[in-house]
Amino acid sequence: MDYLESIRADLIHKAKILIVDDEPQILSALKRELRGEGFQIVTLDSPMEALLAIQREEFALIVSDNRMPGMTGLDFLAKAKTIAPITKRILLTGKTEQIDAIRAFNSGVIHRFMDKPWSKEELIQAIKEDIDAYLVVKMEQRLDQIKMATIKRRSEQLDYANRQLLEAKTELNLERSKSADTEIVIPKEVKVLRFLLVDKNQGVAKGLEAALRKGGVENVALAPDGLEALNRVDKAEEIFDVIISEWDLEKVSGLNLLKTIRARQELPVQPHFIFITSLSNREAVEYAHLAHADGYLLKPFELGRLVNHLNELVSGLDRPQRLYTITGIKKMQVLVANPDSTKRLFLQKCLGTVEAKKYFLADSGTKALNLLVKEHIDVILYDATLKDPTWQNLRPKLESIGCKSDQPIMVTNYQSPDKPEESGVEPKFWLKPGFSQDDFNRVLIESMQAIEP
Repeated sequence: MDYLESIRADLIHKAKILIVDDEPQILSALKRELRGEGFQIVTLDSPMEALLAIQREEFALIVSDNRMPGMTGLDFLAKAKTIAPITKRILLTGKTEQIDAIRAFNSGVIHRFMDKPWSKEELIQAIKEDIDAYLVVKMEQRLDQIKMATIKRRSEQLDYANRQLLEAKTELNLERSKSADTEIVIPKEVKVLRFLLVDKNQGVAKGLEAALRKGGVENVALAPDGLEALNRVDKAEEIFDVIISEWDLEKVSGLNLLKTIRARQELPVQPHFIFITSLSNREAVEYAHLAHADGYLLKPFELGRLVNHLNELVSGLDRPQRLYTITGIKKMQVLVANPDSTKRLFLQKCLGTVEAKKYFLADSGTKALNLLVKEHIDVILYDATLKDPTWQNLRPKLESIGCKSDQPIMVTNYQSPDKPEESGVEPKFWLKPGFSQDDFNRVLIESMQAIEP
C-alpha cells in the first residue's frame, strides 16, 4: 500500500454517514440497506439534534428527509452547510417537492436529491459517489497539511542550523578576544558593575565571562537557564547591575525572566537587562522593548560593541534604578568609618539587626579609602566629625583611586558638625545622638532612596 492509499484507507475508516428522518421505519430501512457496505452510520429523528451532532463530530455525508416537524430538510441542510461546508448532502423528497429541491441543488444547498421511494442500488451508488467526492477534498486537505508541516519542519531545521552556526561564530569571536595579545579596554564605570550571564550555551557564557574578566571586570556570575537566574537574583547575598541573557532559555524564557525581574519591586537594584541572542525576530525585539529591556544584540557580536553599549547605559540617565527597603539592605556591603570604637560597635549592632550582607570597620580615613579600593561598598556610614585629612574631598579621591563602588551611598551619623564642609562630603542626612534602631532604619532608607541614579 502506497502513501496515498494509506491516507485514503484511513479517511474511509473514519468516514461517517448521518441519516435524519422523523419516521423510525425509514431510518431502520436505510440503515438496513447500507449495513453491508462498511459505512459508519448514525441515525437521528430530529433535525435539531442532528445540527448539534454536526457541531460535535465530522460526517462525510448527510442523508435527510424533507418533510419533518419543526424544520424542513432543506432548512436543515442549509444550516448543516454553514457548519460543515465540505460534508456532502442528499435530500430525500416527494415528487411534489421537486421544484424546491431543484432550486436547492442549483444554489448549492444540496449535492443531489432522490425521489421516494428510492432504488436501493441507486441510493448506494449515489452514496458511494458522494463519499468518494468527499474523500477527494479530505485527501487534498490532508496533503496540504502534510506539505505545510514538512515546510515548517524543514524551516525549523534550517533555522536551528543557522542559529547553531551563529552560536559557534560567537564562541569563536569571544575566544579570539580572550586569546588576543591586545588589551581589552573596558571603562572603569563598566568594570565595577556586577554581571549575571544567562545562556544555555555555556561555551558562549564562559567565553564572555573570560573576556570581561580579561578587561578587568571582577564580579561575573553564570546561570544556564532562566529558573536558576531567578534564584540567583532572589538570593539575599547577591546584587546584579547587569543581566545579559539569551532569549531562548530553558525552564523560564528570557522574556519571562525580564518581566519577572521588572515586576520585583523589592529588589534593591533594577538591573540593566540586555538580550544577546541568535534569534533574529522583529516580534521578539518589540516584545523586549515593551518589557523594558535595555538592549537587543544579535549573535555573533563584537565585544567592543557590547562594552560601548554598557558604557552608554551607565553614563546616561538610564542607570540601574535602586529601590531600597530593609530587605534590600540585606544584599549590601557597608563601610563604617568612625574613630570612636563605642560608636563603631553600636553601628555594627544596628547593621547586624538589619542583616546587612557584610560590613567593614575603619577608624580612620586612610583605612576607609583602602577598603574602598579593595571592596565593593554600597553604603558608607561615616562620622561627620571625622577630621582625618585623608577623608577630606572624598568624592574626587574616590574617582582618582579607582574606587570599586559604582555609586557609594553617603550616610552621616551622630551629629552635624559646626562647619559642614569639615565633614569631607556634603552631608544631607543626620542621625541624632541617642538614635534608635528604628531611627537608623528610617534614615538609612531615606538617604539611599534620595541618591540620584
